[in-house]
Amino acid sequence: MERESGELWRGRAWSRVRAVGGGTFRVELGGPLRPGWMASLGMELSSRNISVDRANGRRGPKGAWTAEIDLLRMPQGEDPLTLSYVDLAESGRIADTTQPLRLDRYTVTESEFHGGCIELDFEAQDSLGLLGRVLAELTLLVLFPVVLRIETRAGRVHDRLWLTGINGPPSTEAFAHLQQRLARLTRET
Repeated sequence: MERESGELWRGRAWSRVRAVGGGTFRVELGGPLRPGWMASLGMELSSRNISVDRANGRRGPKGAWTAEIDLLRMPQGEDPLTLSYVDLAESGRIADTTQPLRLDRYTVTESEFHGGCIELDFEAQDSLGLLGRVLAELTLLVLFPVVLRIETRAGRVHDRLWLTGINGPPSTEAFAHLQQRLARLTRET
């Protein structure tokens, strides 16, 4: 079964979802979306007991997004075929950043990619809502993905995000604040 929402290719955000088997659902989402859309989508999905298993997305040169997101419906989770992904992404709600969040490993590098950005690569034990909480932390630092590669393998998150500021390359201060915040989120070994 497949369900579409929004208007495809008319300057508006759109989504399409279909079951792909084994309790997995694939969402295609695109169009103009606000900067923190993925933080909102992650929070909204976890509140419905739906986990992001894998995602690949990119913001185009004119600001429109194209993303493909694989979801897993958890026990007592809402039916992913019934949701409006554009509405969830545009809700403006983000995860509670006071909740504990632990990353096992991360690297942060400055990159010339996408006109200047920060590349964040991190690993952690997977848990429902982890992605939404990480993206909420970034939103509070006014850092937003322009490219995202999300992957869960054997219960572990292996994610890579390319981040910019709201109006272009991130500032030196944003880079320093991100380093400080990540250091606090990283488990001591």
